Amino acid sequence: MSNERADPRVKVMVVDDEAIVADCLAAMLTDAGYDVTTFNNPKLALAELAREPEAWALVVTDQRMPGMNGDVLAKAMRERRPDLPIVLSSGYGEDTSAARMRALGVDAFIPKPYDIDAAVETVRAVIEARRGSG
Repeated sequence: MSNERADPRVKVMVVDDEAIVADCLAAMLTDAGYDVTTFNNPKLALAELAREPEAWALVVTDQRMPGMNGDVLAKAMRERRPDLPIVLSSGYGEDTSAARMRALGVDAFIPKPYDIDAAVETVRAVIEARRGSG
């Protein structure tokens, strides 16, 4: 894993209906230097994004959640902020091809269980790619 730490002003939203899973990813990203907030309810995460859309540098969302799947959440978030980087996560046998991720409106995919280095690198790469293209 890179020893380079993220700018602590970079706010990342983690959305997963399983608190322990959200907290696990949040701990990994916090250790890497990100300012992380978790949500266990996708509707609350969407409300927070609507309240302060420009505050967030990136969202990582679980795909399979009760009430609203991650792809639906991603679409709703992009309606409010089209440039928002979004990473989808799942522990199921999802199609994770780049074409499928584009079709779902997300920038990348992180498989579960999380690999610390890979998860942190994916978040870093997506944020940097978006900054470079903006």
